[in-house]
Amino acid sequence: MAFRYSLCDAMMRPHNQQHNKGNDNMNDNDNDNVTTTIVTTRQEAGQPGIDTNLSINWEGLELEDLRAMAQQSLVVKLQYLWRKNGIPTGNVTINAVEYRPGTRATKTKPSIDNMIVSLSVEQKQALINRILAGM
Repeated sequence: MAFRYSLCDAMMRPHNQQHNKGNDNMNDNDNDNVTTTIVTTRQEAGQPGIDTNLSINWEGLELEDLRAMAQQSLVVKLQYLWRKNGIPTGNVTINAVEYRPGTRATKTKPSIDNMIVSLSVEQKQALINRILAGM
């Protein structure tokens, strides 16, 4: 049975951080191709999380595979930020190093153009009416 959860409901912690609930030797594997982490997942918002000890075997993946996986994760993160701050139009180039795990994304104020583009037709009309009425 597959267990599905959204990225917003899962919190990934590196295996070596303080989250020891007894014997934390999930895998005494000397294989550099295996990483371990504890994933805490909430079935629904507000419910307590359930811990899963996750081991990931990276063996057989090529650099292109890893880049594709990283790109997939980065796109989800960017979409979240854009929904919050305004969705850019046209071509956008980012530096992936600015989004590596453990770094905070720099907060940029959304441009007025991006804010207006994100408004619905009704919201735009209401804004026009407020401007014409002198706010």
